Amino acid sequence: MLKLFEEKDAEAVILGTRVSNDAATNFGCIVSDGHTKRVLHYVEKPESHISNLINCGVYLFATECIFPSIRSAIKRRSDRPRIVSYPSSENLESSFFRDQDDDAEKNEVLRLEQDILSDLADSNRFFVHETKDFWRQIKTAGSAVPANALYLQKAFQSQSEELAAPSANILPPVFIHPTATVDPTAKLGPNVSIGPKAVIGAGARVKESIVLEEAEIKHDACVLYSIIGWNSRVGAWARVEGSPTPVGNHTTSIVKNGVKVQSITILGKECGVGDEVRVQNCVCLPYKELKRDVANEVIM
Repeated sequence: MLKLFEEKDAEAVILGTRVSNDAATNFGCIVSDGHTKRVLHYVEKPESHISNLINCGVYLFATECIFPSIRSAIKRRSDRPRIVSYPSSENLESSFFRDQDDDAEKNEVLRLEQDILSDLADSNRFFVHETKDFWRQIKTAGSAVPANALYLQKAFQSQSEELAAPSANILPPVFIHPTATVDPTAKLGPNVSIGPKAVIGAGARVKESIVLEEAEIKHDACVLYSIIGWNSRVGAWARVEGSPTPVGNHTTSIVKNGVKVQSITILGKECGVGDEVRVQNCVCLPYKELKRDVANEVIM
């Protein structure tokens, strides 16, 4: 990316990657010259399909170009006419003036993708570097689980020695920190990371999950599509699970009974799940004790 920036004497270089046509409209879309790699057009979340080359959110800017672009974008926003409705004097409230102040503050907010990049596309020195490596959008805490899977798969393909050796109870790729304690009868994987000083009990099952530092999963518990926070405890025979998301899907939410919920279950720091308790598609804030079954909730 830096090499392209220097070779082209560019004003800006953006990192791009290819996604499916169906997913492309959820991102900033780039139309580029395949030969010169120059960005011809940029649209943030277009209503219709224009390209499956999307913005990865990594940029290189020439300082002598980006700051004038920001300045001109601010000027355009301040010069933009605003339609204001004035209430009659008898209904005039103090909140009216507060709303005006809020509008002024919003007018000062710049959005890189909408206000800057779209205009840079008019320049002949805006280029895209297309990566063939893996990429994942990280917008929610639950996004860490599919991102973790991508890193583990990359390490497995490169035959990294840091991964646990495959066996009857280790389905690769699996990372186990050297200070973690895992019972030989526990079954882990695929796509599992076990953090420092974590404890996995006998007969436990962990799949597509992240277990953070000093967390404990007791015997015969089941953890699927979840993040277990620091110093958290999952009781014996308990079940903590999220829902699998389709490959290539860049969202970690699903719709259940007409309600959008997180597909990844997350236990915050020092949470406790009682013995034989089932937790499904939940986000649990730190320091909570769960003593009954719960599903599709944010537990505060």
